[in-house]
Amino acid sequence: WDCLSRRRSSKAFYCPNCPSGFTRKANLNRHVRYDCGQRPRFKCPYCEMRSKEVSNVYRHIR
Repeated sequence: WDCLSRRRSSKAFYCPNCPSGFTRKANLNRHVRYDCGQRPRFKCPYCEMRSKEVSNVYRHIR
């Protein structure tokens, strides 16, 4: 628990739209630009399942 709380406190950049925190400003900017509040980009061609990571869609299809 102590390790987890130390890791969380080291995050200096927090998203203004959600609880996500980041240690680097570039990661926060990428999160805001591509992830936060966005619909997942990758869609299964056979159903309505969507994911932010294409590997999850491939695993879903198998």
